[in-house]
Amino acid sequence: MKNMRKLYYLVMISLASILIACENRSEEWDVVDFGNDCTVGLQEHLECRFIPLETKDSVLLKDLYRVCWVDDRIFVFDRSDEINALFVFSDQGNFITRVGLRGQGPEEYLYLTHFFVDEKERILTLVDFGGTALLRYDLDTYQYISTQDVADYFVDCAPLDKENWIWYYPLGFATPQRENFYLKATDRKGEQDALLGPAYFTSGHTINGSKTLHAFAGDWYAHFPFTPEVWKVKDGMLEPAYKVRFGDKSMPPIEYVKEKGRGERGFSGDLFRSGYVNSFGLLETEQILHATYMCDKVTYFGFYDKDRKEAFSYAFPNFIRATGLTGFYGICGVYKDYFIGKISSTVLLRNQIHYEDLRRIAENRTQDDNPILCLFKIERS
Repeated sequence: MKNMRKLYYLVMISLASILIACENRSEEWDVVDFGNDCTVGLQEHLECRFIPLETKDSVLLKDLYRVCWVDDRIFVFDRSDEINALFVFSDQGNFITRVGLRGQGPEEYLYLTHFFVDEKERILTLVDFGGTALLRYDLDTYQYISTQDVADYFVDCAPLDKENWIWYYPLGFATPQRENFYLKATDRKGEQDALLGPAYFTSGHTINGSKTLHAFAGDWYAHFPFTPEVWKVKDGMLEPAYKVRFGDKSMPPIEYVKEKGRGERGFSGDLFRSGYVNSFGLLETEQILHATYMCDKVTYFGFYDKDRKEAFSYAFPNFIRATGLTGFYGICGVYKDYFIGKISSTVLLRNQIHYEDLRRIAENRTQDDNPILCLFKIERS
């Protein structure tokens, strides 16, 4: 057993060396450049649908973090400390139910960070970061099924398939050789299968760590702190997928970040003011790869047309002007060929509204109402 364990770690360290070598050969990577900030109008190229989420005293959303469309239902996750719950709405925005209860008792969660839907097995999984556990529910009845404890701390995770999971931790999962890895692959019972992604920089001060992983076409992709490489998680390994660039904006050199974070100092403030791209999150449809990224205290929305190999990026205020989407404040999901955005009822009612459908919705809204979902698709002739 001891020899097998030693062989296991030798294999993993060898794999890490191979991956680093691949990383250093630029010809191994396709490059996706989101380009510089532009002001080109998009309104005539947008197909939009607006869905007002019903407001109730028991359903007042604060931080609409992630939205998932399943059949004729919309699952809406509020990540705020105050609410921290998963709600279900109809495809017209009518409230249906809340899934799970927050607390310290059996069948309850402490603090949710994610949820996942398995449409084939009809299972809904809530990820309890606070209790380091996975809570499973019936996707159709919302009835509690089981709780699985997770042995290690994590910040992000994803189900690779029915039996296997991937876990991300910015401090790294350690080996007996004291080498850390960002990702750990396990089976459904939590038994470790592999360690992936050598941890070149670790810190308890993370930025957007919960957006390290994203899914597309049945596969999961990962990127790590302050580097542009995006990896495909495949068969317990990391395969080079592509590198991202952001026009004339660059990511910080690792040595710069290490210096700023020396001695476990908080480095977020310095990074926000540095002029470097300090974090990014990815979503994609069949046609478009999207990045939400931050640089010099400004949020940017980048879109890359995969077929045309063309990009267009907007600083947040310029995106509002280019699209005419008054009150828009972020992208929180994907549904078929559409990105799912969120529109603040408060901001909407204080400004000019450019879409007739949105004007009709606004007539029956108040500034205290829940956000309006905006499904939009970019169609360029």
